[in-house]
Amino acid sequence: MRLMDSVLVDKLNAILDAQRKTVDSKDGVQGAILRELYEMETRLNSLRSEERDLEEYIKEYNTDDLVMLEELTFDEQWRFFQLNKDHSMNFPEQEHIIHKKNVLSENVEISKEQGGEGHNFWNIVYRRHSYEDGTLHAKLYTTRSSIHREKISENESKLSYLRSTLQRVENELAEYSSKHQSEMADIQKL
Repeated sequence: MRLMDSVLVDKLNAILDAQRKTVDSKDGVQGAILRELYEMETRLNSLRSEERDLEEYIKEYNTDDLVMLEELTFDEQWRFFQLNKDHSMNFPEQEHIIHKKNVLSENVEISKEQGGEGHNFWNIVYRRHSYEDGTLHAKLYTTRSSIHREKISENESKLSYLRSTLQRVENELAEYSSKHQSEMADIQKL
């Protein structure tokens, strides 16, 4: 995709250079009007492109899709002369809230649990059943929007400012076009 983008950017730059040379070849008032229109339309197109990029980022990352934060595992085989003791599994306090947890256990008894879904930490105390192999697997998930929260809010504020700038540039272009409508008609005849 990036290769395609670079090819398209190169083509666009070649077209813009050709247009710039055409505009520069015009003399006097017509050349000045064409240069001004060209600069306004170029700025407008770059603002629209930036607006699309910000909208795409927000659309892609501001979702409730689950993203795995951590995978914790415990596997212990039974041994003949082993004391059966309590074990703990900790997911220390993080900046992201746990939205979902999947816990699969076999021959393990969970005696104490703290945190989990809706919290930013998770701790459990568990014990393997006597005379059996014990297995405990836990996966903790959060949403994609939770991970990218800062960048999303930053892009939303940029997008708001960009849209007001875009509206202002569109108004300037419309005003400039209406002001120089007769000269533009003469240019189009050429």
